[in-house]
Formats: sequence, C-alpha cells, structure tokens
Amino acid sequence: MNPKHIFSFRAGEEISDHTLVCISTDGRVKKAKANDVVIGVSDWTTPEDAGVSVTTAGIARVRAGGTIVQGDCVTANADGAAVKIANGKYIGVATTNGSDGSLVDILLTKGEKANA
Repeated sequence: MNPKHIFSFRAGEEISDHTLVCISTDGRVKKAKANDVVIGVSDWTTPEDAGVSVTTAGIARVRAGGTIVQGDCVTANADGAAVKIANGKYIGVATTNGSDGSLVDILLTKGEKANA
C-alpha cells in the first residue's frame, strides 16, 4: 500500500501528466515554473478548465528535466519538470535515477537546502 494525498483542482491551462504544478492567482492549477511554489504532481494529462488530479504527498512519478540521481533534492524548471538543485527550496527528494525526459520517483517533502 502506498498512501498518498490526492486532490482535484481545476486546470488553468493544459497540463501534461507527471508535471510539477502550482496554484495560479485565480485559484486554478498550472504547470509550475522555476521559483513557483510547487504543490504537487499532476497524475494525468488534463485540458484547460477540466478537473486535474494532483498528488501532494507521498511518492509521485515526475518527468525529469535533466540528470537526477537518487537522493537529489529537486524543484521545477520552466517546463514543470523536476531538476536537481544545489541550494534553495525544493519540492522533493529523488528515490530513483533518471535522465532528461524520463520518469523519476520523488518523495514529496518540501524543504530548503543550504550551501554545504
């Protein structure tokens, strides 16, 4: 059993599956970009104005925007894909390895990583 917190939102734009998402100023969900406050991962591709299922906790599968190694802290890039960060706020920690365009599993857990 893999318990997750899954919520339904209204899509503010077309959102692809396995994309990091945030809430826009009108209360709808959109693809997250760098520096957005990510709330979770879209579970499937959804057209604008339709209901979108978003996993907000637990382990979620997300599209990688570059090389990711198990244990990397990740956040969103400009396309809503997961990318490794050196420092700053992160949305989760990778539990699998992946390369650009592949799917990786991340444990959704927000935090902030400081320079070592």
